[in-house]
Amino acid sequence: QDDGSFKTDYRGRLLIPTRFLRKVSLNPEDIVYVISNNGNILLSAVLDSNQTMVTTQKVERDGDIRLSKNSLTQAGFQCDRFLIEEFEVGQQPVVRVSKAN
Repeated sequence: QDDGSFKTDYRGRLLIPTRFLRKVSLNPEDIVYVISNNGNILLSAVLDSNQTMVTTQKVERDGDIRLSKNSLTQAGFQCDRFLIEEFEVGQQPVVRVSKAN
């Protein structure tokens, strides 16, 4: 989108582009933890015991992933526009997905 946000596709899935996953050292075939965290989704290679996991996914062979409508709903999202950015939780780099205003 022109405003830097990302929209879901016709199935309600959100594409997380390769460029975000590479910046946090996630590569094709890596397992990604999808974590619900204070109104956001975090995508991480590491799961801490105090985090709420929504699901796990494997990075697709082209280097991106698609979050399903079900995963977005489980994390508390009822929208179709999102912001995607690099973020850090402690010392761990993650991809953060949040609702776009």
